[in-house]
Amino acid sequence: MFRMLAREVVPPLPASRPLSARYRSLFVLGRGGMGSVEAALETREGDAGYERVVALKRLLPERRDARRVEMFLREAKLAQMLDHPNVVRAYAYGEIAGELFLALEYVEGQPLSRLLSALEARGERLPVDVVVHLLAEACEGLHAAHELRGENGQLLSVVHRDVSPQNVMIGYDGTVRLLDFGIAKIEAESVTKTGEVKGKTAYMSPEQAMGDPLDRRSDLYGVGALLFECLANRRMWGDGTDMEVIRKLALESPPSLTTARGDLPEALVALHARLVARDRDDRPATARDVAQALRAIATSSPAALASRMTASFATEARTERARLDEALDEAAPAQAQTLRESVLPASFAPPTSPTPRLPNRTPLLLLLAAAATLLALALPRAS
Repeated sequence: MFRMLAREVVPPLPASRPLSARYRSLFVLGRGGMGSVEAALETREGDAGYERVVALKRLLPERRDARRVEMFLREAKLAQMLDHPNVVRAYAYGEIAGELFLALEYVEGQPLSRLLSALEARGERLPVDVVVHLLAEACEGLHAAHELRGENGQLLSVVHRDVSPQNVMIGYDGTVRLLDFGIAKIEAESVTKTGEVKGKTAYMSPEQAMGDPLDRRSDLYGVGALLFECLANRRMWGDGTDMEVIRKLALESPPSLTTARGDLPEALVALHARLVARDRDDRPATARDVAQALRAIATSSPAALASRMTASFATEARTERARLDEALDEAAPAQAQTLRESVLPASFAPPTSPTPRLPNRTPLLLLLAAAATLLALALPRAS
């Protein structure tokens, strides 16, 4: 999910029961060139029951080599070390019968990229206060990763390197979490003469694009690119090729936030300029500083973000919930309700279903009586 700049020795894989005994697959959430992510039930040790619903990430055995295995396991270990409400949690990882897996928190929601696409299709934009809240929450998760320390208390110098709309998950309840399900991005990388480059060029810092050493401030540049895109509904550097974006990163200054949208708070324009400063020393020091600066500009809440999610994805939310309900009723009928409640946040109210149509056999006389009553009230009384 994230990358440690300092090389870390991968620990021995934990012993585990067969994958089919430890996890029961419910349905596939997504597939990529190197693996898949599926909804699954995690069994309890020494018990016939189930512990919880998870998103099970699996690396295809035929796509593994020593380098990919090392990267997958470092990412898995780091994800499991992170315990923060704004980061998708990892419960377990390991290798079973030659297959690598990572069990992640199951989140009902959509990535920010899909929310922005849905708004663009309707000709709408996110309100400034909602954007500020969303990115402040993402920055809290980013700060937790940046501040992560090892068992000896030493700072691990974590850099996400892929702060992008695809890796910001928004729950239907308005919660915001950082994630990275993109196994394929391990392959989708390029290497420059000066070092390794990973991530999406549209959100890279200049030093990342040049393959230079990175620190946490590189991720803050990505936050600045996200801020621009959330307000403008277009990428900060446009829709050019990777090489065109890299050329701009090397030779041009980023566009001002004022070109994204009019009537923005001056403090927000100034913060964006600092976030995307070419010199990292001119950027904010930490993601926590950015979160605090954002909240000082405007206030909002998960409820405001949840209402936007409901407006954009009410049908999807109902469909996903129905699919999970059906799978749980079939796989674990005795525990279905408990498992269902463990996924659904207490503060979340599922989108209201459309008002059902009257049954075809509704008594006609009742309808006629109601019409007659309304007609009688409308007519003048006889003298």
